[in-house]
This record gives sequence, structure tokens and C-alpha cells, in this order.
Amino acid sequence: MAICLINPVNKVRWTQNLIDTKRHFWKIHNRTQIRTEFLKNPRFKIYFSHNDQEIHDRLRENLAAHKSYYTVSLGLSELLADFEYCGEHTISSLSDQKQQIVNSVIPCSALQDDTSVEFENGKEIFKINYPVEMTPERVVTRREDVLFERRGLPITCSVKGLYQTENGENVVFF
Repeated sequence: MAICLINPVNKVRWTQNLIDTKRHFWKIHNRTQIRTEFLKNPRFKIYFSHNDQEIHDRLRENLAAHKSYYTVSLGLSELLADFEYCGEHTISSLSDQKQQIVNSVIPCSALQDDTSVEFENGKEIFKINYPVEMTPERVVTRREDVLFERRGLPITCSVKGLYQTENGENVVFF
């Protein structure tokens, strides 16, 4: 899976009142205020590849028919997401040797070394730690530091496992 930012990453924070509903729902006895951060107008392009042709075909058919096994959300059940199938693309592997322009977010484990990223003027590059793998019981089994440019601009860097799509986007898969 590779992820490209389409819209800039804009976050809003507000306080949520969580109420204790174990007693009477209509009488608030206890509440907890929690500052929560949300993405504002998020939009991503996701590239997916799988070695098992049956899984690949089933996913393509479900996406094309706008069906999902689970309701798509952005983390919480209240943050429902929509999706659109954009078709299939052929990808080709690129050389890992030199700096390339990368259009997707970049797992730090894919960087060649500590000096791989070119920090260009005017770019806002962030590193955030995200869960990238979990069990069916929703227990996170692997986390990854991920680099991205806040406005979705490409990052110039040296990475392992770079691929180019037929429409010219360079992406790194997790």
C-alpha cells in the first residue's frame, strides 16, 4: 500500500465532552473533557498491490461496486469516510541509487540513510509515527515513522523500493 496526499493536511482541535452513560442517560453525573484533533477536509490517493490474485480481484470488484467489508472510517466510528475507485495502473520499479522525487508519504524504514532527505526551502516536511499493521482484534503489531509534506508536495530523497506509476507518480509502498 502507498498513500499520496491530495489535500493539504489541516488539523482542527476542539474539546469533546464525554459523558458517563452507565447510569441514567438523561441525567449527566460525570463528564470528561478531552482535547481531540481532527483532520479537516482530508483526501488521499491509495495505491494497493497484492501477490494473491484472488484477493486483488475481490478488492478491485468491491471498490468498483463501492462496497466495503467494514465501514470505512478515519480512525473513529464517528469519522466515516467515502471512497472512489480510480482504476488500475501499471507500476515499474525504479533504481534505489540516487535522489528521486517521491509523491507518496515515505516510511522512514525505506530511506537509504539519515542524509537521504533533501530539505528544500518552502516545503513543510513532517515526521509522524503511525500504526501500520494490526491484528483482527485491532491490536497494533507494527508502527512506522512516516514522512510527508503537509501540502502534498513531493519530497526529494533516496529511498529503497521506489515505484513509478504509469501516470508518472513515484511511490513507496509500506
